[in-house]
Amino acid sequence: MKISFKEINDGLANEIFVKDELIGTVIINMWTQKWEMKPIFNLGYYAKDRLLNKKFDSAYKAGKEMQRLHEMAASYSEYDEPFYDDTQDLDMRDMFKTLRIP
Repeated sequence: MKISFKEINDGLANEIFVKDELIGTVIINMWTQKWEMKPIFNLGYYAKDRLLNKKFDSAYKAGKEMQRLHEMAASYSEYDEPFYDDTQDLDMRDMFKTLRIP
C-alpha cells in the first residue's frame, strides 16, 4: 500500500495518507520527543488502549504502525455485518413465570 506523509503545524505533526485517503495524524510530544498516533478511523474493539498510547521515535514509525492498524481495521470491517439476522427472538417471560420469581 502507498503511504504518504504531509507535514503540518511547522513540522510538529504529520498527516498520514494511505492510497490518498487521510487515516489520521501523528503528533510529537514536545516534552518526551516521542510521536503519538491520532487515528480518525474507527478501531472498534480490535485495538487496545496500549496500542494507541504507544510512543514512537520517529513520525515514520508511528505512521507505519497507524497504517498497519488501518489495514487490520479494514480487514475486520468485512465481518461487521450482523451474522445474527436470521435468528429468532426468544421470549423469556414465560420461563420466569414458571420459576415464580416475585
